[in-house]
Amino acid sequence: MKQAKSSTQIDGGPASPLEIFIVDDDPDIARFVSEVATPLGFSPRIAGGAKALMALMEKHSPAAIIMDIVMPDMDGVELIQWLGSHHLAVPIVIMTGYDSNYADAAEAIGRGNGAIVLGKLTKPFDISELEAYLFQIQEANQ
Repeated sequence: MKQAKSSTQIDGGPASPLEIFIVDDDPDIARFVSEVATPLGFSPRIAGGAKALMALMEKHSPAAIIMDIVMPDMDGVELIQWLGSHHLAVPIVIMTGYDSNYADAAEAIGRGNGAIVLGKLTKPFDISELEAYLFQIQEANQ
């Protein structure tokens, strides 16, 4: 099973930034998440959709994925199932602008497929909600 990378510290120097993937077809949301994550020590990579994430996952192992559920190229639920079927044990935070019941269903399906779902953010969300998940990701990688 492929595991998430952890932050490393060499010779007392600063820890390497944790790489996270942000998956959203709305570039404004993806940029917002990136702008919140960067000052907290993350190195975000933005994927505009599920297929872009799949390509990134072939070469990188992020500390976490923050992803939208409704995307044009592949539904987020299908993407979560793909991650589980490929044994990619990466913590996921689900974002949605739709009814929270949809996110709840995606979360349950993800967990049922072996995905590590940390929780969900309903758009619009507060910076503090996003930061809480980012801090959780940092703690898990110390």
